[in-house]
Amino acid sequence: MIKRRSYVLSDQWKLQVAGLSNHKKPYNWLLCTLFIFLVFCCFQSGKALLANLHFYAAKNIIKLLQDGDVDAFNTDLSSAQKHAEEAVSLHGDLALYTDMVSTIKQWQAYTSNDSEKVKLLLDEAETLNLVSLRNRPGWPVTWANLVYIKWHKKEFDDDFLRYIQFASKYGPNTPEVHDVIARIGLYLFESDARLFLSLKDIVKQHIIRGFNHPKTKRTLVNVVNDSAARIMVCSWLNDSFENENLALSCK
Repeated sequence: MIKRRSYVLSDQWKLQVAGLSNHKKPYNWLLCTLFIFLVFCCFQSGKALLANLHFYAAKNIIKLLQDGDVDAFNTDLSSAQKHAEEAVSLHGDLALYTDMVSTIKQWQAYTSNDSEKVKLLLDEAETLNLVSLRNRPGWPVTWANLVYIKWHKKEFDDDFLRYIQFASKYGPNTPEVHDVIARIGLYLFESDARLFLSLKDIVKQHIIRGFNHPKTKRTLVNVVNDSAARIMVCSWLNDSFENENLALSCK
């Protein structure tokens, strides 16, 4: 009698252990899933950090050129290009990184004396900016950059007009947009009166706003003073500001 009871208890114990084991299976699966998720997150964070380091390595080289560092013009831009392309390979969905590759190709074009190479580099830069716009369609600086590229390619076509319209639409108060549209507008004033007249309202808007922006005012003073459109710009400023046109020596 005692032995049979022991046997029954033994069976009950086995069933309880089996039950606990079955309860642990979902728990173990959850822990395993959580562990894999955490490893994936760490991996993605590591990639993002590394991509960011490559981006800033490229940006630091380009900043020297943008700041007018004379020695930087003798710098081999292949290093900057390598860093920027590595950033894109690690984080291809970030438009900022694609734009950096485009910027580097533009500088390579501006510092090259090979006309065929210049055309190829600017075409590649334009394509890269268009890729960026797929992920960030409302970014005004990218649209302004496309306008700038078209200007250097001397391609004043339908795409050029579209780029300038979107740059103005998305960046009505963006200093980079003011700078590009003002420069190109003053260039067209001297070289293509018909095209200038079609864009006059946009050019006027960004020149006036550019003179009212601390980041572009000084630059635009120099650009306008060196152009044949100084008197016209003075008349625009007379209607918008008091004494603002004194910097242009308007009389």
